[in-house]
Amino acid sequence: MEQARWAVGVNNWTLRGGSEGVDENVGAVIDVMPVPTIQNNAVSLSDVPEEQSEPMRDWAATLDLVQVASSAMRGSEARIEQLEAEAERQRAETRSEMEALQAQLRLAQREIERAYEQTAAAMARATAAEAWLEKLDDTIVNCFGRLSLRNRQS
Repeated sequence: MEQARWAVGVNNWTLRGGSEGVDENVGAVIDVMPVPTIQNNAVSLSDVPEEQSEPMRDWAATLDLVQVASSAMRGSEARIEQLEAEAERQRAETRSEMEALQAQLRLAQREIERAYEQTAAAMARATAAEAWLEKLDDTIVNCFGRLSLRNRQS
């Protein structure tokens, strides 16, 4: 007959982090009542001695298991609370950083708009200056050009 063995502990299913609040019995291996073998979908009680045909109840071991499980659950709940608090802190920090980045983006967009406006104003001044230079050139050529022709003819 096979004796069932159960590992007491929560190491395989705890959330990230340590096992704060977990009982010191974690990791202990305890023996529980005998497990009958199964043959052809039928339970064979032939391996169970007659004096143990009535299941033996080890209430102390059961109580220990319940205490360890409740301790593990309290530790898990505490860890969940820690993780939720950390997630909330990170969410608030991320929101703050996002708002700061959005403010920087709006500032940069306003600076770009001002730069485009300044560029457009500078282009308009350059076009106006070019027009005045063309008029000045035409005036110089037309007026002084006539004087130089007169001086040559005289």
